Amino acid sequence: MDCEKPVDSSVSQADSRLTVDNILHEISAIRQFLEKRDECRDIAKEWLQVGYVLDVLLFRVYLVAVLAYGISLGTLWSIWQYS
Repeated sequence: MDCEKPVDSSVSQADSRLTVDNILHEISAIRQFLEKRDECRDIAKEWLQVGYVLDVLLFRVYLVAVLAYGISLGTLWSIWQYS
């Protein structure tokens, strides 16, 4: 005796359709998550570039200030020494 039950194709197709829809939904959610993460990384890279530019600019301002300070001290020392 064969104890196997006949498989109803309409139930099987509905189950497989539901499974495919669930997989599609999960893949879409993963894709949205990865796109959002990439967007955040792009924004972070842009802010990193801004930071590099500000770093170079402020370093140059610092060098100019130290140079002006040195010249001022040298000039004042020279004036004081020869007066």
